[in-house]
Amino acid sequence: YCEEKCGNCGEICPTGAIQKFDTSDKPHIKMGLANINRSTCLVWLREEDCMVCDEHCSYRAIYWKEVQGKLRPYVDNERCVGCGMCENKCPVKPEAAITVNTQGEHRVKIQPGQTWQQINPIPEQTKSDKFHDRPQGSDMPYPQQ
Repeated sequence: YCEEKCGNCGEICPTGAIQKFDTSDKPHIKMGLANINRSTCLVWLREEDCMVCDEHCSYRAIYWKEVQGKLRPYVDNERCVGCGMCENKCPVKPEAAITVNTQGEHRVKIQPGQTWQQINPIPEQTKSDKFHDRPQGSDMPYPQQ
């Protein structure tokens, strides 16, 4: 997860993909957006008292609305920066009931014995592409076949 008062990623990123920034700007830097899975969230599913995501959110992006006589958590899309603290601290296991995704991201769980290439194979038309034909030991990482 990404801590509110830390800016080390911008300082040490060797490629410049993460640019240096002032930590006071962090509430305006979107990394993703949290989403509550109502079918696994303890408050939504079992009506249990749980405030872990709210308690750990530095950006105060969790708010509560009354639904059918019970307060339920929601994510404020304007305040959430996608730091992942809520996902990291969520007590629901093995997969947190609140997850952070970037726009267009699709998470896939790799099962024991599976490889990433089996789930997401490189299309034939790109296998001969220069990007995929780098010599072994190249300093640019890419999925090995």
